[in-house]
Amino acid sequence: MLSRTDHAPPVAFLVTLARADGDLIVPLRAGASFVGRGHEGYRPYGTWPDPVAVEGAQWCIECGAEGALVWDAASTNLSVVLPSTLAAEVNLGVGLHGFERLFDLPGAVPLPHPNVASDRHRYPLAEGDVLRGCYAAFAFGWLREPS
Repeated sequence: MLSRTDHAPPVAFLVTLARADGDLIVPLRAGASFVGRGHEGYRPYGTWPDPVAVEGAQWCIECGAEGALVWDAASTNLSVVLPSTLAAEVNLGVGLHGFERLFDLPGAVPLPHPNVASDRHRYPLAEGDVLRGCYAAFAFGWLREPS
């Protein structure tokens, strides 16, 4: 489990799926959580273990009373949201293998790059939905359902 450097209590989490060297749990706080390896001077989860699971900037996930929203946080290689029902039916691939074909699946939601004003493109994230970036797939879950 990664630790938040701000020590904020988690309300939700991401967990990698079939990651080499073991899965990671990423705690998400109430409000906005930046998910990525960060850069010198800004690493909200400290140093991520190898092999890498996310880009330097991958997603922003906002958890609130009404649910969760996700958007691209300036990734280089983009990512896609797969609803839980779709994710259970497809091979998510590993690394870049199988990554690009996921964008074309009916029901998949590609997250627009920030150059496409992604802050306006926030998408709902539900229990069991899968976020797939170029390095790994992550399932989303609540520690408790939003009230």
